[in-house]
Amino acid sequence: MEGGINEYKGALWVISHDLDFLSQINISQNFKVSEQTLQMTTYLPSTPKQYYQELLESHKT
Repeated sequence: MEGGINEYKGALWVISHDLDFLSQINISQNFKVSEQTLQMTTYLPSTPKQYYQELLESHKT
């Protein structure tokens, strides 16, 4: 599946919690839901430490 996604030339919305899968496809933009809005993340799943830290920071109250 990853190969097919990576070869596809159009845009796709991919929703997954599988970090390995997300790291294997060529994601160029990533979004999170924060404060009931869709926001672009600074980090991509290919940098898991920073990616997870950013997601955790967005859920602090």
